[in-house]
Amino acid sequence: MRFHLHIIDANIVSGVQPKRLGLVMASQDPVALDTASSKIAGINPKTIKYLQLAQKEGLGKMAFTTKGEPLEYFILQSTIPKKAYKTS
Repeated sequence: MRFHLHIIDANIVSGVQPKRLGLVMASQDPVALDTASSKIAGINPKTIKYLQLAQKEGLGKMAFTTKGEPLEYFILQSTIPKKAYKTS
């Protein structure tokens, strides 16, 4: 089943110290949305195998263009626990 709109709510991000990011992201491309989310979390999207596979299978593209606040704003505001996440 394919959807026309994908939404991620990162209004409050849990971690060592929960942080209010005030972020809601939406895209017609689920791969681009997860790619942007991984960048905000400080994870290189090229190391996430399912993103590469999804792009290869034609489910979306890892390339994206942001609208609204730049990604860097949310990267600086984020307190996502980066060391606890494994990409392999």
